[in-house]
Amino acid sequence: MADAVISILLDQLALVTREYVGEKVKLVMGVDEELENLQRNLVAIKAVLTDAEMRQLKDEAVKLWLEDLKDVSYDMDSVLDEWNTAILKSEFDQRENGAESSTTADEIQITKPKVWSSMLFSCFNCSKLSPPLICLRLDIAKEIQILNQKLGRINDRNKVFSFKEISANSFDLKRPNNTTSFLNMSVIYGQDHNKETLIDRLGVSGSNRNDKELKFIPIVGMGGIGKTTLARNAYNDARVQTHFNGNKFWVCVSDPFDIARIAKEIIEQVTSVTPTVIGSESLMKEFHKSINGKKFLLVLDDMWTTEYNEWAPLQELLRSSSAAGSRVLVTTRNGEVARMIGDADKICMNKLSEENCWFLLRDIALPNQTEQERKGFETIGQKIARKCSGLPLAVKTIGSLLRVKDIEDWHEIYTSEIWELKNVDVELFNPLLFSYYDLTSVERRCFLYCAIFPKDNVFERDDLILQWVAQGYFKSRNIDQHKFEQKGQICFQNLALRSFFQDFKYDHSKLTIECKMHDIVHDFAQHLMKKECSVEVVSGAAGKIVNLDIRHLNLKVSSSVIPTLSNSKKKNLHTLIVTCDSKCIVLKESSSTQMFPHELLDLKRLRTFILKGKSMELPTYIGGLIHLRYFSIFSDDILDVPPSIGSLFNLQTLKFFCLIKELCEEVGKLINLRHLHLNKGCIQSWPKSIRNLTSLQTLENGFSPNLGHSKKLIPLRAFQNLNNLRTICLEGLGKEEHKEEAEEEAKEAKLDNKTALVHLHLMFFAGNREDYSAIVKIGGNTEIHEIVLETLRPHHENLKYLTIEWYFGRSISPSWMMSLINLTSLYLRNCHYHDTLPPLGKLRCLESLDIYYSNGLRKIGPELLGVDIDNNTSTDSFPKLKQLKISWAMSLGEWVGVVGWKMNGPLKIMPSLESLEISCCQLSSEILPEYRKGLAQDSSCPKHYYQNQMKYRGLAQYSSIFKFISQVHDQVVVDW
Repeated sequence: MADAVISILLDQLALVTREYVGEKVKLVMGVDEELENLQRNLVAIKAVLTDAEMRQLKDEAVKLWLEDLKDVSYDMDSVLDEWNTAILKSEFDQRENGAESSTTADEIQITKPKVWSSMLFSCFNCSKLSPPLICLRLDIAKEIQILNQKLGRINDRNKVFSFKEISANSFDLKRPNNTTSFLNMSVIYGQDHNKETLIDRLGVSGSNRNDKELKFIPIVGMGGIGKTTLARNAYNDARVQTHFNGNKFWVCVSDPFDIARIAKEIIEQVTSVTPTVIGSESLMKEFHKSINGKKFLLVLDDMWTTEYNEWAPLQELLRSSSAAGSRVLVTTRNGEVARMIGDADKICMNKLSEENCWFLLRDIALPNQTEQERKGFETIGQKIARKCSGLPLAVKTIGSLLRVKDIEDWHEIYTSEIWELKNVDVELFNPLLFSYYDLTSVERRCFLYCAIFPKDNVFERDDLILQWVAQGYFKSRNIDQHKFEQKGQICFQNLALRSFFQDFKYDHSKLTIECKMHDIVHDFAQHLMKKECSVEVVSGAAGKIVNLDIRHLNLKVSSSVIPTLSNSKKKNLHTLIVTCDSKCIVLKESSSTQMFPHELLDLKRLRTFILKGKSMELPTYIGGLIHLRYFSIFSDDILDVPPSIGSLFNLQTLKFFCLIKELCEEVGKLINLRHLHLNKGCIQSWPKSIRNLTSLQTLENGFSPNLGHSKKLIPLRAFQNLNNLRTICLEGLGKEEHKEEAEEEAKEAKLDNKTALVHLHLMFFAGNREDYSAIVKIGGNTEIHEIVLETLRPHHENLKYLTIEWYFGRSISPSWMMSLINLTSLYLRNCHYHDTLPPLGKLRCLESLDIYYSNGLRKIGPELLGVDIDNNTSTDSFPKLKQLKISWAMSLGEWVGVVGWKMNGPLKIMPSLESLEISCCQLSSEILPEYRKGLAQDSSCPKHYYQNQMKYRGLAQYSSIFKFISQVHDQVVVDW
């Protein structure tokens, strides 16, 4: 299969030569000439790369050619990265030693976006180099010569294959035959509910008799999930036939999107005559005439285009021609297509249950057997069906393979990897290949990286993106390095929209935080990466030989056996994930029993390193992994962080899921560190050098400035220079004894200078239960908390997510809150003493408001709306609020609205609200404000469901526990 990695690597290498070969730098050993040759070779190879990637699907020789090209590309990337690291270290040491340097710290930050390229060529011609750098320059020059010779030989072999020059997005895959409306299977397994929902949305039930506009209904799901089958079953239903009076048309759109072909097919289905008109204008007139005034059903199957300029002309033609009640049904793999055409009536396809998978497999594989004969296959058949992971296409493909097979063959197929089965890789993976090649080269590479994780893995979105960044997938001359994570978020979203991820979990702000990958999609990724990626499990009495001659390795040691490592000379491993059970000791140097080979730390080219185990420690020589960008460790031990960690100049992400004795001062040398994650309360000592981490974007769960006298504290002034922070979590705020001390400490954080700040979590209490009880008993540090909250004053422009937790002030209305013009989510948690809410209705971008455990809140008044009630001018309060949740506000018993408010008046209150949930307080449906009751009478607003119920243990003293939910969905399930 195609290797997405090559395109990006060549872009990176070509970038180097394009920018610097023309500068006439004089290199040792004639390397300037070598670089010019390198540029020519890269340009020549890149021109034919698309053809090569396509031809490798069938030509083993081409596949080997691409493998060799990939090896050289990786080697070149590592050589350049090594040179850049040496330069960074040299300049850092010069500044540390007080030596003269023409490059300041700020200038280094400016050059870092160019990564290795900016330093490489400027320093080849540098006259003031230390002896070690001069030697390194000679070594680099030699390596470039050797690599260029290899690349030249690869380019010479290119001529043997007679590759053609094809644009990067012109993959000419043979798509399946055009789909038709012919129903080849009358039974639809496990989709009866979706079918009835779809038929209802087509207007058959009469529930939409007042529809005056044409409606578009997208069916969205991954390839092979059954979208076309569902559309066929609805299309051929007798009720649909009657409702549309036979005016039904079916067109397989596929790719490319061709409005002329679509128009001709519809005209032919209407008139039974192939149109002969010439010219777009005449064709569109004929098309309009053929359907004008008809109530019709049009199915556009397998639509791919996300270009609105392509879609809009057809959409307008259909709207101008259709009669009331017409419907257009669109099947697509891409959620972006659904958004473009309108997804209010979207139907998302779900996996089949294991039972329905077996029923479908049984009917395909055993069509002529009796029930008694089928029973003999049931046990193994159900296991095979489970392996299909709810994907109908997988069931059909394997079911066809099992026809006329005996029971032994069924067992053999069950124990095989799915891609090893004859024809399965073509029948099953071909549809996924279309979706794969619809991705950009960067998105393909990010998708393939997921093959390193085991099946059913839970992906943490943000962590996965950081690992993509660590691999260098977003390197580009046109992208600021501080925006790599944003590019990763866009990439993740595009993969999710195309159904490469599923089973999403969201936080209280409706942001995706976790997801999974369908097993068949995972098999597809591993099939494409089988020569680059390996997931190994080591167990049993004998050590297993682990192959290191790959790029990505996930190693799980489930016993005390020491794995044997392959004698690889390449040692090109870029990713290593090691997981050990409780019996294993991972990389523990002090252990007399060595349970894990230290040879792993000789893998100098590691970019991502993850350690998970019961007992481990950081090896002192981890500093030798100079290419490392991402490191995380999970352990039950209390760890020492060795000073050698300061040598990891390229490290971007550092995560400790364990206790740390001391974070050494050398951490301040990590000038590229962008994300630092520490377990809550995990650190016993902070270094002063933390203030030097000026590239830091995220500081999570470990910054506790005031946790008590037993710990060496870090003052908030350490934040002064960390102006690139995007995510900050501050714990233990407001524990000072004096107001002046609290105010001065909060000022020194200089949050108003953090212009990049997006997520801010302010936690005012961080201690044990006894401390909390004592604080509550004396009424909390109310005045201190109010001063700290007011003084922190974060920069307002980019802040989107704000959480305030364990706050004991009696007012929660700092003067800066209304300046948060882009705030989308506000979460107030365990703020016990405030009795009023700020005028949050003024926050024009607020979409989610969550109030949890606010015992002092007794009444919600009109001040919440933030509007001038006496002013009759048209205005909105909470114009974008979608979700409002109030829970465990035990004293809340009154919600007062606006006197004289009218539903059709000038004041619009929460016009976008989709979900309102109130629980565990003394409010009831009868005392809701009139503007919520009024919306219940407006058919264009959400439908309302409520129920008084008391099912919370220990809350019998509360006579009314009310839970109210309003949602835009027609069907709401309330789970008590």
